Amino acid sequence: MLFVLGLEFSVDKLRRVWNVAVYGSGLLMAVITLLGALVAVLLGGSPVEGLAVGFCASLSSTAVVVTSLTSHELADREGHASVGVLVLQDMYLGILLAILPIMQHTESWHQIVWTVGNLLLATAVYLFMAYLINRVFMSLFLRWVVVRVSSPAAVALLGMLSHCFIMMALAEALGLSLELGCFVAGLQASSRNGYIERGIPLLVPVRDLFAALFFASIGLHIYPLFLYQQLPLLLVLTASIVAAKVVLGFIAFRFVFGYSGYIIALALSQVSEFAFVIAARSKGLGLISREVYYLVLGTTALSLLTTPFLLKVFRRRWRDDDDDDGGGGGGGSISRLPHSHPI
Repeated sequence: MLFVLGLEFSVDKLRRVWNVAVYGSGLLMAVITLLGALVAVLLGGSPVEGLAVGFCASLSSTAVVVTSLTSHELADREGHASVGVLVLQDMYLGILLAILPIMQHTESWHQIVWTVGNLLLATAVYLFMAYLINRVFMSLFLRWVVVRVSSPAAVALLGMLSHCFIMMALAEALGLSLELGCFVAGLQASSRNGYIERGIPLLVPVRDLFAALFFASIGLHIYPLFLYQQLPLLLVLTASIVAAKVVLGFIAFRFVFGYSGYIIALALSQVSEFAFVIAARSKGLGLISREVYYLVLGTTALSLLTTPFLLKVFRRRWRDDDDDDGGGGGGGSISRLPHSHPI
């Protein structure tokens, strides 16, 4: 799904919203993380545990947003900004995972420097290798094969998926996130439209299949007995996190970056599925307790279900306001991939 996102969200689009993507994502993540640490201290917990929970809450789900926004919303200015912020957050995941072991030994400065240095070196090597693979595999080999076969669309599809798996394997080998490899592969494929364009329509059922599996996997992280026993607490936590992210997102993007703020704030209101990864890693490192781990899982799963509902309510209200004003929704460029909602 992130590969398809990279395929649709070209480098030129990312460059146009680079400032809001970099500074907006960094600002929101920093505020939410520090807010989590503050709440943990006020409730009698440790700052380290609060920071780990704040890391989980600071990320928003690219998969949920991409499958919840319409093609028109993805194509307009706020849709581009939302996707840009989400992409940068996905890239920050590797940094957050690298920070967690450091939080075990905050007094060891040499370990901090060593970990950060390794992360920067791995990123530099990955980008260099990605450039070479793109030039050799995408530009030379795949182009040569596609123009010489009788079924260029099918070969283009297989070539794109192969390229995606290559970039994923390289990212994992260097200690970076698989999701980063998927997105980079999509960005590289988007720059080869001349012959890759033939296989894009065939990606629709592949994307919808993985979207369905993604939302089904959310249910695997919900424990019915725990959800029943802690439902009031989980509902309060979910409502608090969603409300806080909506308010902070609206203030940041409305008054700092000059957007209307509504779509972006609602799109970033949930907690990312990557919180499952961060929470599991934090629990394994002893940064959070078992009880907090299950609370994070339950809150994350419930928050992921709120975004489609909130966007649907907002669209209905927005459409009613347009009808009252006698106007209609504006047009926008249509995405290359037909949009569908798996939920």
